[in-house]
Amino acid sequence: MRKWFAMVFLVLVGSTCWAQDAAPEPTAQHKILAKEVGQWEGVMKAYMDPNGPPMEMSVVETNVLLDGGLWLLSEFDAGPFKGRGQFGFDPDKKKFIGTWLDNQTTALSLMEGTYDEKTGELTYLSTVKNPATGADTPTKQISKFVNDNQREFVAYMQNADGKTWDKWMEISYKRKK
Repeated sequence: MRKWFAMVFLVLVGSTCWAQDAAPEPTAQHKILAKEVGQWEGVMKAYMDPNGPPMEMSVVETNVLLDGGLWLLSEFDAGPFKGRGQFGFDPDKKKFIGTWLDNQTTALSLMEGTYDEKTGELTYLSTVKNPATGADTPTKQISKFVNDNQREFVAYMQNADGKTWDKWMEISYKRKK
């Protein structure tokens, strides 16, 4: 049964690949993501208690492009907290898209985003389980290059009022030379 399934899978996948003239070329939006390629070191501030000081820890993020330049693959390491992301651009939706998973959650996060050329901000929206309440909660993640070797990341969680956002994490990165 497994051999039969594998053969059918290969025929279907192979015929799809052969039917295409060529792989798609990276767009201008893919090139925005490609700027993040490299190894980045930074300091993460996590705001676990809105009335208390943030918890700080060192982070290392390593980003590579999948062959073809259409997907940015991200590996995030902050000591005991580890995560992985995949980011691209969907020309049909005209949206940046991404996934995120980490060793602190049991659900895959799906993200859609936009890029503001005026501010240079790439903003992703998603929904995650709020660790404090257990409820699915909208989030907003904003990243921005300060220069070619420095970037900032800020994550917000929407309040129950559905209008305001609380910052729950920020990271200042420097490209490792």
